[in-house]
Amino acid sequence: MQNTSIKIENTTVHASAGSGKTYLLVSRIIQLLLNGTEPGCILAITFTRKAAAEMQERLLQRLFELASAEPHQLENLLCALGADTDAATMEQARRLYEQLLNTEFPVSTTTFHAFCQDLLRRFPLEADVPAGFELMEHTGSLQDEAWEALMAEAASAPKSELAKALQQLFEKLTLFNTRQALMSFVQQRSDWWAYNQGEDDVLGFAGQRLAEQLAIRPGEDPLQDFFNEPQTLDDCRRYLDYLLRRKLKTNEKLARQLEKGLDDRVNLPQRYQTIRLTFLTLKGEIRKQKPSAAMDKAYGAEGTADFLALHQACADRVIATDEQLAAQQTWYVTMAWYRAGYHLLAHYQRIKQEQRLLDFGDLEWKTYQLLTRSENASWVQYKLDNRIKHLLIDEFQD
Repeated sequence: MQNTSIKIENTTVHASAGSGKTYLLVSRIIQLLLNGTEPGCILAITFTRKAAAEMQERLLQRLFELASAEPHQLENLLCALGADTDAATMEQARRLYEQLLNTEFPVSTTTFHAFCQDLLRRFPLEADVPAGFELMEHTGSLQDEAWEALMAEAASAPKSELAKALQQLFEKLTLFNTRQALMSFVQQRSDWWAYNQGEDDVLGFAGQRLAEQLAIRPGEDPLQDFFNEPQTLDDCRRYLDYLLRRKLKTNEKLARQLEKGLDDRVNLPQRYQTIRLTFLTLKGEIRKQKPSAAMDKAYGAEGTADFLALHQACADRVIATDEQLAAQQTWYVTMAWYRAGYHLLAHYQRIKQEQRLLDFGDLEWKTYQLLTRSENASWVQYKLDNRIKHLLIDEFQD
């Protein structure tokens, strides 16, 4: 009984947890070994050390199973792998276990970070990392030191943009939450670097992109736009006339609010809030105004339609202004986070560089830069190609 060997090139397997992805990956390694691939040319990468050790253990277990199986069992195992079952293949399958134990360069099962660390140690100059760097797995003390440096920088220049950004964050988030948010910035710094890659003014670029996403023009005041629109004030005055024509306590209250909102002697924020509460509830919902016989009696049918149209139009303008104000606030707070995070990250990276330290985030980013962006990327890729012929990745989403 013979089966035709299955040749697998680049393949991605999507499956839920526990469905056998790791089993399939180990099967692929065994297929490669059966096809004569040198063990040292195979690299399998997963997310945790435990998973890497488990993968190595599974591989040895299954090779031992091939080595010790009865002939009919071995034939079934090879069939399950999609391999030939001729005498030569069966004999080779029995030798794989011993071969792997005695080879100088075994199949490598490792983690993403261990792979990155090994690569950077081999090419420190090309990767722009300190030769003989140390990996720091627990960075709490470094983050504390960077935070103290950030506070000292802001205190030394209380009128600086950094100090203003921190003050804004403290007022919006509290001290504790500000620190948490900025430490999150440091932890996600690879995203920040990738986002601003190649830009000279990273804060200016980030601010411009954010403004485009929020559809705002930083520096412009939505309240000025609201009150400078003649149609808005005309509609509010007409709406006020309708309120005064129908003598209801609710209308009288709303009319007083609207009159204050139309009084140009009052500052804009107060004027806007009184107009806002004329058309919206405290929850931000449009106040209900429904047609009725009493409304028709007071305004006439056409007047009722006009009144309700004005109510909806003014409410829509208020909602649009609310959205613009919220977007502006989001922009200012986010830019404060960008600016303070940018300075905190600079201190964090400086402290590590002075102590010749890298952390997991550095391993990832420096490896990415080395393989794709550095002047020596092609040469490094060539060196890797000479050593690694087959790359298998487990838990790719991590």
